[in-house]
Amino acid sequence: MKKILFICYFFPPAGGAGVQRVSKFIKYLERFGWQSFIICPEEDVYLVRDDTLLEDIAKNISVNRIKFFEVFLKLSKVSWKLYNFFTKWFCIPDDKKTFMKEAHKRACNLIKKEKIKILFTTSFPCSTHLVGLRLKDNFPNLKWIADFRDEWSETKEKFPTSWHYKKNKNLEKEVLKKADKIITVSEPLKGVFINDFPEIKNLKTRFRVITNGFDLEDFEKVFERTTAKNNKDFTISYIGTVYNKQSPENFLLGIKQFLEDERYRIKIRFIGATSKAILKILKKLGLKNNSKIEVLDYVNHKDVLKMIVSSDLLLLIIGKSIRKGVYTGKIFEYIASKVPIFALVPKHDVAAELIRKTRTGVIVDPEDKKEIRNFFLDLYNKWKRRSLSINPNWKEINKYSREKLTKDLERVLQSL
Repeated sequence: MKKILFICYFFPPAGGAGVQRVSKFIKYLERFGWQSFIICPEEDVYLVRDDTLLEDIAKNISVNRIKFFEVFLKLSKVSWKLYNFFTKWFCIPDDKKTFMKEAHKRACNLIKKEKIKILFTTSFPCSTHLVGLRLKDNFPNLKWIADFRDEWSETKEKFPTSWHYKKNKNLEKEVLKKADKIITVSEPLKGVFINDFPEIKNLKTRFRVITNGFDLEDFEKVFERTTAKNNKDFTISYIGTVYNKQSPENFLLGIKQFLEDERYRIKIRFIGATSKAILKILKKLGLKNNSKIEVLDYVNHKDVLKMIVSSDLLLLIIGKSIRKGVYTGKIFEYIASKVPIFALVPKHDVAAELIRKTRTGVIVDPEDKKEIRNFFLDLYNKWKRRSLSINPNWKEINKYSREKLTKDLERVLQSL
């Protein structure tokens, strides 16, 4: 069998959308005749755990969990303020750097023992790419793919000083110079890397875009067990973390009159690691005790899919202040769910384009509260009349299946 070594920090049973990119690649590569070896931390370092994600990992997959002193995790449990200060100032490139030494040691042993010819590192954290950098120096004939789920050092504002910025920029440059192929999740993000480093030889030709996606097999299981929807309330679900730049505040302000009017049968579910952030917003808007709003902490992936499919409307938020090229991982499972999407996203960016092409929802200006109100009321009235539906473009949607995306990855592997 063809062999490939993955180095990743987040791997099942770690929870969260970012985990699934690698685990789904591994799931389908195994079916395509590849033998995968994984180096990742021991399970106890993960703050969020989701055992349902382990179902994708076949028993014959070699998962090498390494033990290391996770000093920063221990520090975070004592004081988040101290943790943030320490990691920002003293951790380059990030707070997972203590993982690097043991990961490198284990990788060297595996590459020699198993005669592995291909390496795949994925970030975040960017520390994984520094392991790849060292391994490329140790094994010059090793073919290395560096996978970027996000940018590294695009903006100076991320760093406490210009020295920190330059240090990260130089490390990023070394990774981009020495990786045989670089993968990222959107065309605009690919453009950011290429424009930031015009001096790197053949950078553009070594880049490939493989987006995140959805696993059709996950949905088939859910659809089999889901009966026809007959919700007594117009049920809207938001899946994922609430950030400052992905805040539901404008959405809630736009529909506040409906939330405070008992004539409107509405239920809004915020699902994910959102509790503190969303409760702060609800308190600010005077909606903390509103019975139409439900806030749930992290829910395992299998149950999240059930909640998605049982919803009448799915809420997607990407603020205008977020850089171009951001899909957010949840959008791909949204488009496969057969549930309409209420997308508060920039109208000329990739998420809006995806929803238009797949015909899976409505696109609304994330800052226009009047437009939010009007679109929401229209959808609510359609739900009342039992006429709320979409006509998805499945040919377009299926381009984002995990199986198809792994085929794209295999083509990259075969080109090495």
